[in-house]
Amino acid sequence: MTLTSLRRRALRTTIIAGMAGLGIGQIAIAQDAEPEEAAVQDTVIVTGSRIMNSNIASSSPITTVGADTFDARGTVDTIDLVNSLPQSYVGANSQNSSFANGANGTSTLDLRGLGATRTLVLANGKRLPPESPLSGGYASDVNLIPAPLVERVEIVTGGASAVYGSDAVAGVANFILRSDFEGVEADIQYGFNQFDNSNSTLQAALADIGEDTVDGSHSTNDTYDLSLILGSNLDDGRGNATVYFRYFENEGINQGERDFSRCALGEFGDDPFCLGSNQGPYPTSFVVSAAVPVGGLAADAIPLYNADGTIQTDADGNPITGATFSLNQDNTLSSGFNNPYNFNPPNPIRRATERFNAGFLGHYEITPDVEAYAEFGFSKSTSPAVIAPSAAFGSSINQVNCDNPLLTAEMLAAICGVIDPNTGYYTRDIETDAGAVAGDGYVQAEVRRRFVEGGGRTDTRTLTNFRFVGGLRGTIWDHVDWDIFGQVAQTELDRLQTNQVTAANLARSLDIVDDGNGNYVCRSVVDGTDPSCLPFLSAYDAGAEVDSGFAAYVDTPTLTTGSIEQFVYGATAQTDLGNYGISAPWAKDGPNVLIGVEYRRDGIKAQADGTNQGGGLVGSGGAVLPTNGETDLLEYFAEIQVPLIQDAPFAKELGLSAAIRNSQYESVDILNGVEGGDFSADTFAVGATWSPNDDVRFRAQFQRAIRAPNVFELFNPQNTNLSSLSDPCSGFAGTDDAPEATAAECANTGVTAAQYGAIPPDSGQLNIITGGNPDLTPEDADTVTLGFVYQPHQIPDLLVSLDYYQIELTDAVGTIPASFTLTRCLETGDATFCSLINRGTDGSLTQVPRDQAAITATSINTGGQNVAGLDLSMSYLYDLGQWGDLGFKYNANYQLENETIAVEGSAPYDCVGYFDDSCGNPTFEYAHNASVAYTSPWDVRANLMWRYLSSVERIDSIDTDTGAVTTFAAAGTNTGSAKLDGEHYFDVSAFWDVNEHVELRAGVNNVLDNDPPVLPQFGPSPTTNTEGNTVAGVYEAAGRFVFVGAKFSF
Repeated sequence: MTLTSLRRRALRTTIIAGMAGLGIGQIAIAQDAEPEEAAVQDTVIVTGSRIMNSNIASSSPITTVGADTFDARGTVDTIDLVNSLPQSYVGANSQNSSFANGANGTSTLDLRGLGATRTLVLANGKRLPPESPLSGGYASDVNLIPAPLVERVEIVTGGASAVYGSDAVAGVANFILRSDFEGVEADIQYGFNQFDNSNSTLQAALADIGEDTVDGSHSTNDTYDLSLILGSNLDDGRGNATVYFRYFENEGINQGERDFSRCALGEFGDDPFCLGSNQGPYPTSFVVSAAVPVGGLAADAIPLYNADGTIQTDADGNPITGATFSLNQDNTLSSGFNNPYNFNPPNPIRRATERFNAGFLGHYEITPDVEAYAEFGFSKSTSPAVIAPSAAFGSSINQVNCDNPLLTAEMLAAICGVIDPNTGYYTRDIETDAGAVAGDGYVQAEVRRRFVEGGGRTDTRTLTNFRFVGGLRGTIWDHVDWDIFGQVAQTELDRLQTNQVTAANLARSLDIVDDGNGNYVCRSVVDGTDPSCLPFLSAYDAGAEVDSGFAAYVDTPTLTTGSIEQFVYGATAQTDLGNYGISAPWAKDGPNVLIGVEYRRDGIKAQADGTNQGGGLVGSGGAVLPTNGETDLLEYFAEIQVPLIQDAPFAKELGLSAAIRNSQYESVDILNGVEGGDFSADTFAVGATWSPNDDVRFRAQFQRAIRAPNVFELFNPQNTNLSSLSDPCSGFAGTDDAPEATAAECANTGVTAAQYGAIPPDSGQLNIITGGNPDLTPEDADTVTLGFVYQPHQIPDLLVSLDYYQIELTDAVGTIPASFTLTRCLETGDATFCSLINRGTDGSLTQVPRDQAAITATSINTGGQNVAGLDLSMSYLYDLGQWGDLGFKYNANYQLENETIAVEGSAPYDCVGYFDDSCGNPTFEYAHNASVAYTSPWDVRANLMWRYLSSVERIDSIDTDTGAVTTFAAAGTNTGSAKLDGEHYFDVSAFWDVNEHVELRAGVNNVLDNDPPVLPQFGPSPTTNTEGNTVAGVYEAAGRFVFVGAKFSF
């Protein structure tokens, strides 16, 4: 048999596999299989059911992706292939999602946009372990799956909890691995990203701030992927053992390498503009509050003074009691925040990653009726990143000593005031609610600065995980198939951060005095409390230089570690009742029944070092508390599939299926000795299939699915983190930073009359409390799917399927977005939301301690989500005769509805076709993936893939009473990001079979080098991930990906 005929058969087999996944009956497949091939596989399991060799087709809608598609796109990460399907909403992956500073190098799958934790991921029908113990997502990390061993991926889009257990709310992705590999296969691939920086408008914005432009063609992100597979059949075919190794490395891409992301853009209309520069200087800003004394009124606020001792007044002659000043290069003060820092350039577009995978798969027939099997997978990845230098935000440093010799007369008057003849100390040196002590020489004033002296912060994450599955399966009593298995998995993460500024050391370095000999030193050096302290001279004197050891003094490397352990044990037994003479009156085959039991234990531990546990870093949120908890789950389940009618004039096949599962949960917070909620939940599914003839099959299914809260959601300690929200109630009255909200609106959020107009301006870094909740209950989902599959016998290589799906999720485990909470409270005063806002003694949401001034966004059972749409799949194989074959594939998704109910009883709002505000990232009304594959008679193959995402409009506001959406365009708001046009991406690849042992390939993804849509980095809601001035992880941001590779098989 020639190589060409083998390749043509492989393409035909891929089409046929897709037909099997879509529900075409076994008869149609058998007609296309040669006799010797038909006998090779005597056990068939289709994802969506645990029953082997079912007598009826699946009622679940299934999409199948073959291994050929991996090669066609030069896929270096398993997740990238699945994420290209329209049914998949782009979840986290080790490449695109690493726009975010907090990316951890894991890859998760999110079907239907319901969240990665609601998609169950399997390998050969068994669970993958959760991802990072520090991320909070607790979804499965697909990087543990060896891409070179993937035979196909079967995706069930619809609830499957009754079959597979908790988490399968949106669906299941089952990665089927090659289990009988024989020989040696080595694969090597090199790739890189190439792009043209040609946006003249953005380059002009960079030039306006003195930033170096990045124009012309650039090549970057060298990527290497090496794999080796060795396999052999054992003992005359009684078994097989396969081992694999894989090494992957990519160098990463920084935001500074692209013109659209080199600077953070502000909310723009016609012309984008940069918010800041990293070309220097780096001024210190001082935020001097109204400093209302304890029990005082707004009228008692202490005024600001000029250097000559006169009171500063506004345009109307009213005294100014609070303001923001920045230090100029000549050490004079100017009003407001000057020259903000451009932190984008070092931040990642694609995070650098180095990963090593190894493992084995094996099975051996102990007796004709008993087979042992085992799988082992190991993965270790290291992902380093450098981000912008640390900074003091908000009230990280909130006092200044008035005996600081570096304070000029102007600075002294503005910050400290004047000497009060009645008390003998500065007028601003008073007792306030913030805890200041009158007459101690310190005044309440925030010191804000970017610490460029120490260089960029580093964040290195090392993720190590393994998974072992072992079991026995076989047949007893001739007709009962059984399977007993156990699996253990562990995930460990070490996060090392350097160039982090310690708050205590920074505070001492800012408390500068004269040592009596004309030397400016830390007070702690003079009094002996910290002789090693080095003064931060340039914070008060723009021309001063700090000691070369200053960065090392304030820097404290921190280490956070965590681990997840998972144990699963299970057993199933199934039989075909037809073997016992049981069948429906009009059916020749009997029902298939299956029963099973499964036990699972998940445990999580996380521990930060002392500095992190104490919340001792500036610009990094609050304390990182330890975690130690576990959940136990015991489940009983059963399935039945019944052929009701077969080979009748009106029904080639009519079948019913049903599944039921009882789940019993227990949980415990080991760290604090607190038991979580123990509960029991039942799930079920009923389905039907009807084939009136060999050409068409109709299918329908209803499922009640659940997702139990995972151990992270239950017991993750409540920590304070920094958000990118701004407080509309902050700012000083009568200045450019005056509050945006009214006094009445701010009163809803807890702002007193005395505080209104006197709250220090925030820097877009509000405190948010996040964490677990041991009182969570399972979320429920009702799923309906209706569809048909059509394969006309006149055109046997044409396959069409259309499915309608609807998922109604209630009691969803999640959080109320802090932005939604703040807006809802401001507008309505609803106690449900306002009770989640706690302001500090100065009225701010930035005050330290951070856990006392924050918006609470911990895990709760919220409202829900309603999703509905259509999936259309088509494939066709056209025989060109002596000229080869053409294969066509088309997968599309059309969303009819994607409603969110923030809390029970609130009005739903539909996000289809929109982005921003509470909808977050784009929800596309239509998306497709289409491809053409040509197999020539000259051992050459070529592929063209077309990916499309429909346009979306930006939301200006959502009516919280009715759920009505108003877009920026409808509101008449002038913004350059009111609408994001539809995006077309094209990928091409070619293959050449040099001989039976060597295959060469090359390709380009995103051939046209589409730039992503440009958005303001600050302006959209924090629910929209706009780091790098685009929607990170959704649109292609790294230009073309060019790859060449070779496969050697022996």
